[in-house]
Amino acid sequence: MVAEAAKSRRSSSIDSASLKAFDSSWLKSMPDIVCPLDGLGLLRIHGDDTEEFLNRMVTCKLQPQTKQPQLCSLCNPKGRVIACFTVIYKDDDIYLQMPHELIDTVLQHLQIYVLMTKVKLSDASDDLEGIGYIGSPPKHIDDSLLLQMPGDIPRYFSYTDTSSIPEIWQQALAAGYTPATYDAWRYCGIACQIPHIYPPTIEKLTPQMLNLDLIDAVSFSKGCYPGQEVVARTHYLGKPKRRCYQFSATSNDIEIGASVYHSNHKETCGIVVDTCKLSPDNSLGLISIRTEAADIAGLYIKTQDDKSIALHIEQQQPSA
Repeated sequence: MVAEAAKSRRSSSIDSASLKAFDSSWLKSMPDIVCPLDGLGLLRIHGDDTEEFLNRMVTCKLQPQTKQPQLCSLCNPKGRVIACFTVIYKDDDIYLQMPHELIDTVLQHLQIYVLMTKVKLSDASDDLEGIGYIGSPPKHIDDSLLLQMPGDIPRYFSYTDTSSIPEIWQQALAAGYTPATYDAWRYCGIACQIPHIYPPTIEKLTPQMLNLDLIDAVSFSKGCYPGQEVVARTHYLGKPKRRCYQFSATSNDIEIGASVYHSNHKETCGIVVDTCKLSPDNSLGLISIRTEAADIAGLYIKTQDDKSIALHIEQQQPSA
């Protein structure tokens, strides 16, 4: 089903009954929105060697001096993406923000490489709670605590201890923000073509297949990291055979990881990367498909009961 991965949410101090489900009617005149970031978890990395260690593991070049969030990813040695995440710099620590379902996988993977370095890894999802703002930046949050997400849709967020959340939430409502579920935040990520990895897509796609090189989530000037040779070879010597595209569908019966077909062939041409519900009968999502298939009408997926659902390319890939 649409947004299957979103079912795994952390408990929140915000009353879920007060949240409005995201609806496509909001797109005509997007209101200022406030939402809990309960669909995302945090992996904390701290210690004297944190920056050096992480720079040897991830695709982006860390820039802690900016204090601004960065899009990034973690690959296996074959250049396949294990996770996409937002790098957050807070105090002297670095946090990786990603879907909750991936925290344990990434934690276990990174732990293999820690060895004798002065680095400690931990799941910080229950230590801090996040609130997202879509539209106008909130005036009740100190600028030093407010972070802006990359992308064309203005999005801001902040993390604080759980005890402070109810007061901050009420301040947002008093300022006129519309309370919404996490799906509003997820929609904006898809609309900005910022991909996430979920359990069904772990190690199935390269950074280029997700357009990570087009949204500044990959550095080709930094040192080595697992999978770097494969990623660099595609960049300098080849051309990606698959890219990520935004799609719409008149159905919500779409699963992440589902195979994508086109009418000219029975073989698959790609995979569903992410999807969110726009209305009871419409969804928006991202697919990674062969580049030549993007210009062919008749893209579709098959459900478990062998029902075909047509996919329509809504937006071409972002330019480099």
